[in-house]
Amino acid sequence: TALTGERLLAGVLGFKLVLIGCHLLNTALIDRIAAGTGLARPGVAALAYGWNPFILYETAGNGHNDIVMLTGLLLALWLLLVRRRAALALPVATLALLAKYVAGLWLPVLLLGWVWPGIRRGEWWRERRWLPPFLSCLCCALLIVAGFAPFWAGGHALDGVRRQADLYTTSLASWLIALLIERRLVIGVAALLDLIKRCAMLILALTILLARPRSGDARGLVNALFDVSLVYLLFGALWFQPWYLVPL
Repeated sequence: TALTGERLLAGVLGFKLVLIGCHLLNTALIDRIAAGTGLARPGVAALAYGWNPFILYETAGNGHNDIVMLTGLLLALWLLLVRRRAALALPVATLALLAKYVAGLWLPVLLLGWVWPGIRRGEWWRERRWLPPFLSCLCCALLIVAGFAPFWAGGHALDGVRRQADLYTTSLASWLIALLIERRLVIGVAALLDLIKRCAMLILALTILLARPRSGDARGLVNALFDVSLVYLLFGALWFQPWYLVPL
């Protein structure tokens, strides 16, 4: 926007070019991550993503910011699994969160994938093993503050998130609300929606704990991230859109 100003066509093409660049980077990252999980032919995984018609449509076609968010998440996963730079993984994932807030679901899974093996082996308090995760989480908090500070305006920066939290359509929640309204709902729709949101948050929290990678291996971490993303789409995304499937 800063580069193109009021020139609509240049702005549209600029956003698409940014997304195409992120898509190509994602394809390369998937190749490296697949190799890190021990996949015999990681190029097949990269090709399955890179030439996926749905992904191409949402990238070069619609230009959704889910692709930018996914770039940060894949980069964090690559740092954690392949480069063994766990302290950098969480801050990079936080940058993905600043692109789109649902990336925050991956943060606790990445953190557990990093620290849980040490906790199991009883190494958490030895030689200050807790210090790098603590400093990494502190860095994440500082990035969030720095990212929101210019736009905070007394909390109005979160108004869009608050509005979206009360929307429900083409989701299991919308189906449940419609079903209960047909059967003469005894409580208001707003109260029911709040109840559904609380239940969804509880289900997500339990999924993160149950799906946590226990052994610290790469495949277990990827499977945990997949499970948490799928549960979010089923129960947490009350206002479901097709491009929400991109990280999955």
